[in-house]
Amino acid sequence: MNRSATTTTCWYEILGLPQLADTDAVKKAFRQMSLKHHPDKGGDVDKFHELQQASQFLLDPVQKKEYDAKISQVTMQDIQRKQREERMGAERKRMADELLRRENVEPKRPKHVINDLKAKARRHVEEMQAKRAQVAQDRANFLGKNLKSGKTSSLL
Repeated sequence: MNRSATTTTCWYEILGLPQLADTDAVKKAFRQMSLKHHPDKGGDVDKFHELQQASQFLLDPVQKKEYDAKISQVTMQDIQRKQREERMGAERKRMADELLRRENVEPKRPKHVINDLKAKARRHVEEMQAKRAQVAQDRANFLGKNLKSGKTSSLL
């Protein structure tokens, strides 16, 4: 069961250390945790084996350097993602505030005023329709009179 830097288990977490802890902290944490989990002291064999692997991995300078670089990169990506989310959150909030401001700038009209405006618009439409009907009727009357009198060429 040889783990690498790509596993989801954090070697530092196994030893109860903060990320990027130095080798002295790794040694000290391993000593403390191994006393607690040593099989001869009634501890869990699997947990002790996991502690040994974490210690060996973090005490190897080459592996630790690669692992720390990866952790730093992941941490930086997390920070950048959180900053992006905060900016987007701020942008969304700004847009919502702008929308509310625009809605509040337009004065709210009472319902009776709106109903009056709708009625006025309906009357205007009806007047225009009546005017069109009258013009059509006048044209038909004019055409009818001219057809009876024989003056069709001037109408076309």
